[in-house]
Amino acid sequence: MRHNENTITLLYTSDIHGHWTREDGQSGGSLACAAQYAANLRSTRKHVWMIDNGDLLQGTPLASHVALHEEQYGAKMIGDLLRASGVDMTVPGNHDFDYGMPYLQGVIASSSCVWLAANVRHCSGNGLAEAYHIVQFGTRRIAFIGVTTRIPAKQYPDRVTGWEWHDEVATIRTILAQVRSSVDAVVVCYHGGVEQEGVRDEENAALRIAREVEGIDVLLTGHQHDRFVRREGKTLILQPGSHGTDIGEVTLTFVTEEETERMAAEGRIVDITGHEESAAVLTEALKIRSSAEAALAQVLCQCDSSLELHDWRDLPLREHPIVQWMHEVQLQESRAQLSAAAYAGEKPFKLSSGQLTRGDIQRIFPYMDALSIFQIKGTELLAALEVSASWYNEATQEPEADWLKPHLLLYQFIMFEGIQYTIDVSRPIGSRIQACHYQGQAVRPDDAFTIVMTDYLADQASMYPMLRRMKRIYRLEEPLVRLLEKYAGSQHLLQIDAAPNWEIIGGI
Repeated sequence: MRHNENTITLLYTSDIHGHWTREDGQSGGSLACAAQYAANLRSTRKHVWMIDNGDLLQGTPLASHVALHEEQYGAKMIGDLLRASGVDMTVPGNHDFDYGMPYLQGVIASSSCVWLAANVRHCSGNGLAEAYHIVQFGTRRIAFIGVTTRIPAKQYPDRVTGWEWHDEVATIRTILAQVRSSVDAVVVCYHGGVEQEGVRDEENAALRIAREVEGIDVLLTGHQHDRFVRREGKTLILQPGSHGTDIGEVTLTFVTEEETERMAAEGRIVDITGHEESAAVLTEALKIRSSAEAALAQVLCQCDSSLELHDWRDLPLREHPIVQWMHEVQLQESRAQLSAAAYAGEKPFKLSSGQLTRGDIQRIFPYMDALSIFQIKGTELLAALEVSASWYNEATQEPEADWLKPHLLLYQFIMFEGIQYTIDVSRPIGSRIQACHYQGQAVRPDDAFTIVMTDYLADQASMYPMLRRMKRIYRLEEPLVRLLEKYAGSQHLLQIDAAPNWEIIGGI
């Protein structure tokens, strides 16, 4: 395909999650890989525009350190990193709000790129960033509209006080009415994913956007870490994976045939793992690493090797010490009767020299999720246990297909503490809990317990809708990662005694 005045290339990443460069010795992707890919294309194509579609600021120990410990310098560091990467436009993702509004606003102010957040507005009427932006490529004008999934308003209410998330469809429709007639194409950058067919979903609304708003040529999505190119009517929809392993590439070509002009939009997802990294991005990342290295390497306590996770497949098969430790911390801090936890950290997770560092804690739990204590009814608890029991394929004990859409949902697989329960995988899904006891007594549907879990699991674990019916009793102010750090810092030697409270029977 010829690339000339009538051809525009859009490149975009999503859900980088702090993987600005590769870890030492790794061969995966990164923001630096995407930046070099874009630089290479810019040397051969006239019109190239690079977009980051959100969740750039969170996900690694380094990213957390910058946000939490570098104060006003952290935002400038990210601004310099974005400038070096050649990113032209950015949309905030839900996890970009993890560290509060002042940090995100500081990053936006420090950036040379355009930020878009059409549906995020303060109650005073001020927007977080531009609602849309029109870019001139030669004689062509492209309108970019940026919107973000609405879940931060529920997930972090105390960190986004005064800020409101408006409906994506209504927001985009209003802007399109203003700009469609004056531009040659419309691109919507949406940090959100594709909802299930026929399901109204506040977290993901790509199908609603494509079907209910006329005039969108390209819809760039994210959030789900999926990888696809598809069409919905006249709208081209993409999603480029996560962690910098892939980059989305859209080519807009304007063709005149018999005095009639048309635009062709083509898309593909390019695997950039192992590609060369941008020297400019590496330079900025090295500055950040040098500043953070000592803090992340701080030893909190000694630790035995049982805390290591060598294969993620071990987690659903037996109670792993790393999950048991999370339960112990949650129960100690909350005084709840029960605990619910899911592992969302590095797979595998390894320790060096029998020491647990501050950076290790953030590898175990890289999010800023807080804990809440809820009242859970016996019916809700038993229903949630059946969801966890649906993980297992009877023949292989590997995850069933529903746990692999759109990607492995290990971070939503909930394990419970404070009860004794048995999963019989030879029984049909929905009736696999053979026994469930609390303090020696069988759990009955009309029982009630207090249970501690992250707000994410209670509100956004899509496989467990029954948890949204729980009554919240109170909320702990400190995020779970901080509680794990505090606990580790109080120990000379962290040892987790194996005390399994659940087992799997039947099947293979």
